[in-house]
Amino acid sequence: MPPSYVRTLRDQLFYEFAELISRSERGRVDSRFVKSRFKSLRSGAITPLGILHRWELERSQEQACAFCGATESLRQEPMILKCHGGVDDAENLVWTCATCQRSREDKSVFEWLGLKTKYEVPRIVAGRYLKLLLDWHERAGTLDMDAKAIALHCSSCRLLQVCGAWGNVGKLNCLCTECRF
Repeated sequence: MPPSYVRTLRDQLFYEFAELISRSERGRVDSRFVKSRFKSLRSGAITPLGILHRWELERSQEQACAFCGATESLRQEPMILKCHGGVDDAENLVWTCATCQRSREDKSVFEWLGLKTKYEVPRIVAGRYLKLLLDWHERAGTLDMDAKAIALHCSSCRLLQVCGAWGNVGKLNCLCTECRF
C-alpha cells in the first residue's frame, strides 16, 4: 500500500518508479529515498525517460528473457498485450522465454507477477513497463484520476478478483495502473 501522498494514477506510477530507483541504487526500498525520488519525478526534476536512457546505456546487448533471464526458446512479446491496448513497437517489446509466455497467458505484468515477485523484474524492464503505462494513461486522459474516482470503477474492473486476493479492492495500488477506466 503506497503512502498517503500517492493520490492519483500519475502518483502511483511515479511511486512505482521511485521504488524501482531505490532498489536499483540502494539495493532496497528506502522510504525517505523513495519519497525524494517521487518528489523529483512529480516536479519534473528527473524524468522516467531520462532514467531509462541511463539504464539502457548500462545494459548489455545479451538476449535473455526479460522476466526470468532464460536464454533458450526466446521470442519478442509485448509488455502491454494487444488485448489490453498494447502495440507492437520497439518500446513495448521484450524477449520472453516459452515458459514465461505460457505462464503469463493474457495477464498484465503486475497481475501475472503478483505483489512480491514484481520486484524481481530487472530494472530496465520494470522501468520501461512503467513508462509505457504512464504514456498509456496519458493518452487515455486518466493519469490524474484520484483514489475515489478509481474506487468507483472497481466493480467493473477486470482485475477485481486479483485486487480482492491482495486485499486492495477500493484502494489505489499498482493494479490500478494496468486498468482502463
